[in-house]
Amino acid sequence: MLEITKKLKKQISIIDSSVEERVSILKNQYKDKTAVIVLTGPTLKDHDHKKMREIFKKRKDLVIFSVKQAYETTLDTTDFHVLNPWNIDRKNPTSYKDENTIVFWNVAKSFENAHLDIISDNNHPCDIWMPCLNPPYLTDRDTIQATCDFDKWKELGDKTQLYWGKSILYSTVFPLVLHLGIKNIITIGWDFKSLNTLKLKSEHFFNNNQNISKEDLKSDEEMIKSTSNLYKWCTKNQITIKILSDINPCEEKFQRIKSINDI
Repeated sequence: MLEITKKLKKQISIIDSSVEERVSILKNQYKDKTAVIVLTGPTLKDHDHKKMREIFKKRKDLVIFSVKQAYETTLDTTDFHVLNPWNIDRKNPTSYKDENTIVFWNVAKSFENAHLDIISDNNHPCDIWMPCLNPPYLTDRDTIQATCDFDKWKELGDKTQLYWGKSILYSTVFPLVLHLGIKNIITIGWDFKSLNTLKLKSEHFFNNNQNISKEDLKSDEEMIKSTSNLYKWCTKNQITIKILSDINPCEEKFQRIKSINDI
């Protein structure tokens, strides 16, 4: 974990500020850093997590973003833990190894009160929460991966809302990373449920028996297709994304790295 994260966590926690103020505190604070986004795809299991954490601890240029259950692998190296109330243990909050991790929640707009009650009633740590526009406010045609309107990611900070993307990576993590001023990104465990050629790896890191629905398949196909436009958008905006995954089917122009040693 970086010292700047500890400083920002303190600033956020000691003031009784609004969501807007808390998000504003984070604006462009990591401009010279590289984001490492650790997700819950099956290839997360392929790495030595202890060694991965050792690498993270040595590197002062890396900001570690852990998505939901991936926190189990990043632990005290985690700068930002990004969650939503879907597919998590709602009753048992995360026990943080370092109290300075900044916890960022995506809360569905159509279930806003219910989701905030889940966080509050079960004592889930939460430094910042932000509503995500979802049905009925948006339709399937309006999702980030359907429209490929990636400029909406830049609105975080100017607006206190996120936009539905059928992955927390699209709806929340990428907007947060860009808001922090980061343009160099590495993903670990960014995989997909609908992998026709590697079905044995189609489960999540945290669940070996997950059922894959037709909706999951459709969403993944749409998201994979969107990455061609994502690559063009990243090139235009001088953003780089490197992928650590031997099964990620995204746009082949994105650079692949082979191991955690290449981070």
